[in-house]
Amino acid sequence: MFAALTILMVLQDSTWGKIAPRMTWIKCPEDNFDRCLEVEFKEETDVALLHQVGEDYQCAFKGHFVNAPGTRIFASSRTCLATEDATLSVSFTDTRSDQFMFEVNPQTGVTLSHSAERKDQMSRRKIGSATVDNLSNRIGLQFEEQETHEGVSHKPQSMKYPDYPSGGFVINLIVFYDDAFKKMAGGEYPIKGGHAAAKAEALAIVNHAETIYNWPTLKASINFNIEAIEHYPNTTSASIAELHYLRDHVLMHDTRSPNTFLFLGVDNYPIDNWIGYGWIGVACFSDFNKGYRASVIEAYDSLLVTAETFAHMLAFSMGIDQDFYRDTGNDDIYYHRHCPSSNYSCTDIGGVMDEGYEVNKWTCCSNDDFAAYYNERVALDGYFCLPPVIQESEKCKDTASKNKCKKWKKKGRCSKHKFAKQCKKTCGKC
Repeated sequence: MFAALTILMVLQDSTWGKIAPRMTWIKCPEDNFDRCLEVEFKEETDVALLHQVGEDYQCAFKGHFVNAPGTRIFASSRTCLATEDATLSVSFTDTRSDQFMFEVNPQTGVTLSHSAERKDQMSRRKIGSATVDNLSNRIGLQFEEQETHEGVSHKPQSMKYPDYPSGGFVINLIVFYDDAFKKMAGGEYPIKGGHAAAKAEALAIVNHAETIYNWPTLKASINFNIEAIEHYPNTTSASIAELHYLRDHVLMHDTRSPNTFLFLGVDNYPIDNWIGYGWIGVACFSDFNKGYRASVIEAYDSLLVTAETFAHMLAFSMGIDQDFYRDTGNDDIYYHRHCPSSNYSCTDIGGVMDEGYEVNKWTCCSNDDFAAYYNERVALDGYFCLPPVIQESEKCKDTASKNKCKKWKKKGRCSKHKFAKQCKKTCGKC
C-alpha cells in the first residue's frame, strides 16, 4: 500500500513538472537550536533552524531558514521522532519552491508532495459555508456578481487594497477536539493518554494552517494566537445542523471571546461527503452573536490535508469565500469564479479556497474578499477587529520625548526603572 502510494505521488510531481526539495537531518551549525533540516532547493541548499514546540515530546518544531530569516517553517511528527527516519509533515513559506507542503523521510531525504493523497480524498469531499441573515453584524461583499446557468459573470471594479500593517494581523482562536478526534489521535502518537495525543495532533494542524496564512500570495498575513486547545466531550459533524447546535447549546455558555471557535472531528465518509462547515464573515461579530463564530473541521489520515481544510474554514470567518460557485441544485456541479476586480479565474488553479487537490496559493478572489471585509468592518465599526502584529522595531521605542530621554541618559538615570521604561530605545533596554 505504501509503495503504491509513493509511486503515485512521484508520478504526480513529474506530471506537473515540479521537483520537491530533498530534506535531511543534519547537525545544527549553532548549539541553540533543537533540530536542523537541510533543504535542497533547485537553486541552492539552505538549512532550517528549528526550535521544539512544546516541552515534553519531539512532536513539533518551528523555525526559519538561515538564508531567509524572514520565512517560516513548521515540521511535525506523529511518532515524535521515535526513530530518525520517522516521517515528517513539513510546511513553509519560502518562494524558492513552487510547493509548500510535504511528507518527508528526513533520513533518506525522500520528499513527497501530498498532492496525490489529497486528490484521492478531496475527490469525494465537500466544504460548506453558511451566511447569517438579518443581523446588524452581517457584512456582504461590495462587488456585484450575477449567476447564470453557464457560470458567473462579473462587472469588474477597481480594487485598491488597504494599507495593511506590515506585520499582518493576529486572530485569536480556541480549538476543541471531540471524542472521535481523541480516539483517532490516540492511535497515532506514542504518548500516554488520549488527551495528550489529541492536543499534539491539534497543535500540529493549527501550526501548519498558520504557515498557509503566511504564504506570500496572501496580501495580509494572519498570525494565530491559540488561546486554548480543549476537549469537547461529544462528537461533531460538518453540517448546518451542527453549527446551529453549537451556536444555541454550547457557545452561549462559553464566557470567552476569541475571534473564532474551531471544532475538530473526524471524517465520516461515506456517511456524507462534507468535511467542513462554517459561517461566513463572523470573526468580527459582537459577543451577543458570538455563537456564530463556530466552524467544524473533519480530520483525515493526512495531517496536511486537515491543515488545509482548517485554513479554508478559518478563512470563511474572515469573509473569504470559496474560489468557485457550487450549483444550488446539484452539489457536484460548480462554476468558475472570477476576481471581483478583474476577469482572472480563481477556480482550479491551486487556491486555498478551492476544493482542488494541489493547494499552493491564495487567489485574487481571496485577497479581494478579505479587502472587502476589512474595508466594510472599518466603515461599520471604526476599526478592524483583528489587532496588528507588533514588530520588534515597534516595541523598542521611547514613550517620553527625545530631548527628555537624552537628558535622563546623560544624567545616568537609565539605571532606574521609572526612566528606563519611558526611554527603552535611548537607554538600550530593548
